[in-house]
Amino acid sequence: KACKIVEISTSQSGKHGGAKVHIIALDIFDGEKHEDVFSHTINIECPYVKRTELKLIDMDEKGFVTLMDDQGATKNDLCCTDPELRKEIQAKLDAEQDAFVCVLSAAGKKLIISIKSMY
Repeated sequence: KACKIVEISTSQSGKHGGAKVHIIALDIFDGEKHEDVFSHTINIECPYVKRTELKLIDMDEKGFVTLMDDQGATKNDLCCTDPELRKEIQAKLDAEQDAFVCVLSAAGKKLIISIKSMY
């Protein structure tokens, strides 16, 4: 899972083993808290997180958003799950304002995280 580390603490090596690292992290997509303890010698994989801005075209009644990338290709497979953000998107569409939607993608997941005006 793609997580943001919010706390790291270490323990000293003892009589029966090496030092341990206690990590607390929050999932970047749903905010779920994850905790784990690792040996200080282990490597932890770090996901590649990509943030893209796509032009807002439309949104249907279920919250699926139609977006356009830089090459003019449209995407309509993203659903806006945040009710406040959905209201902001609908307000921009109702006012016929041009806007960009910021999409966060990592580990095969995508999430709409914000909207901003083009100008």
